[in-house]
Amino acid sequence: MKKMVVIAFVFLGMILGLQMLRSKMSKIDEALVYEYYQDNINATRRFDARKLCAMYDLKYRMVDVSRGPRGEERIEMGRQEACKAVDESMTMMKKLVEKTRVEPEFKYTIESVSISPDRRQATVKLRASMRIGKKLSITSSGTETLVRRLGDMRSLTSETRSKVSMR
Repeated sequence: MKKMVVIAFVFLGMILGLQMLRSKMSKIDEALVYEYYQDNINATRRFDARKLCAMYDLKYRMVDVSRGPRGEERIEMGRQEACKAVDESMTMMKKLVEKTRVEPEFKYTIESVSISPDRRQATVKLRASMRIGKKLSITSSGTETLVRRLGDMRSLTSETRSKVSMR
């Protein structure tokens, strides 16, 4: 009987400990938000489409209104389409960089970070730009929702307006 009580207490302690660990690994703070965007820049500099795709939540949705040489276009994608687009973009950028021998310049400006009361989600307003020499320039501004699950930060939604310039 004593043995059963001890086992029950050990089991309850393990459950409580795992729940506390899970809760702690799901909390977001502003430092983690900045770290997420630095990881994004680093992956883009390496043309690492796989890492960039892994930064999207399984329920990821994005909307971008893009102005470019062909006019204005509204693009909506889920995770699968976004991953395919990122892969194609990274391949194109890598070829352009190899051809021009000019490394891309990136800049993220985080305008505001709003963390939910339960600290499981952050809404980030930001501006971003990327330039490869004088050939390609992309600027965007928008809002992104980040979530943290079991220690990993992921983008859940993204709503942006972009301008693409090619010369």
